[in-house]
Amino acid sequence: MKNMEPLYMRYSHLKGVSESVIDFIRTEFWWDKDSTLKSNIEKDFGISGDDAGDLMTKFAEKYQVDLSEFDFERYFTSEGSIGSFLYTPMIILLLALFLIKTVISGVVYLFNKKQSKRIFNFSFTEVLNEFYDKIYPNQHESLTVEDLVTSVVKGKFTKRATVEFKIVK
Repeated sequence: MKNMEPLYMRYSHLKGVSESVIDFIRTEFWWDKDSTLKSNIEKDFGISGDDAGDLMTKFAEKYQVDLSEFDFERYFTSEGSIGSFLYTPMIILLLALFLIKTVISGVVYLFNKKQSKRIFNFSFTEVLNEFYDKIYPNQHESLTVEDLVTSVVKGKFTKRATVEFKIVK
């Protein structure tokens, strides 16, 4: 294990910062699924390109975090990346599937409201993301919620793997 910088703090403060950062991401990107400190910003939340740039800018402003040493290209796919040629067909496919799903759900609704809701809530996104990941694997270093929490505590961009939190009373 590398030499890790010790960070001494109260558990309540660390928990508060963690909850605040998760809440911030949920609020900024209307995220309603479960997330943890290990959640990957790009892969799990689907935040990349200009959205990732907006997230990091708002994050830095809200928490007064210095991002001068943050390398965007190291952690996020750019808006016009090489793999984006697959995005347009995927978006068209998703829209077509969504329309088909909506029509089927509407027809089923006439006979069975509960089943209609299950059909409407089915998501194709996860299936297509797995397919996309196999064709164009993510070449970026992982940026997680805990990295953002660590950055808030330090006041500058800091990866979680470089520090060791030591809880004090």
